[in-house]
Amino acid sequence: MITNLWSQLHRADWQASPPQNLPATQATWLYAAGSLTQHLQQALQSIIQVQVLTEQWQVPDQQEAKRLALPQTKQLVYLREVNLCAHDQVLITARSLFPRPSYQALESALTRLGNRPLADILFNEPTIERSPFEIAFIKQNSVTYWARRSVFYYTQQPLLITECFLPIFWQCLSR
Repeated sequence: MITNLWSQLHRADWQASPPQNLPATQATWLYAAGSLTQHLQQALQSIIQVQVLTEQWQVPDQQEAKRLALPQTKQLVYLREVNLCAHDQVLITARSLFPRPSYQALESALTRLGNRPLADILFNEPTIERSPFEIAFIKQNSVTYWARRSVFYYTQQPLLITECFLPIFWQCLSR
């Protein structure tokens, strides 16, 4: 299911301004600044577990390469895919892409990250800047999946983070 979500999100219509059909609760979360992991812990009053799915070098999707301003060549990026879990449920799946210069700048911290959230690096480094969010949604079997992405800059090198909120997340919020 997660792989299918990513392939659909690669083709999604990413928007810099809020989509007209964006409900208020989703807007609050999709545009929340700061650490998503910390927001989750506070809202759900739960420890958030990070389940690492993939850490490897690969060619990015064309849309991701464009968002990272990579040359048109098939330049490899370091991919880290994780699930953010609470209450024994996968709530959010995330995909982080690091072009080689970004990876090299953060390599020592990344190699020690393990099952901790990337936020532990990004929000403890005062020189990192973040672009405005882009929002997209996809429908699968009449269920809407909302996602956000933004580019972080460390020493002016980009890294792209995309987070997809699974339907169970919204259900957990309403409990």
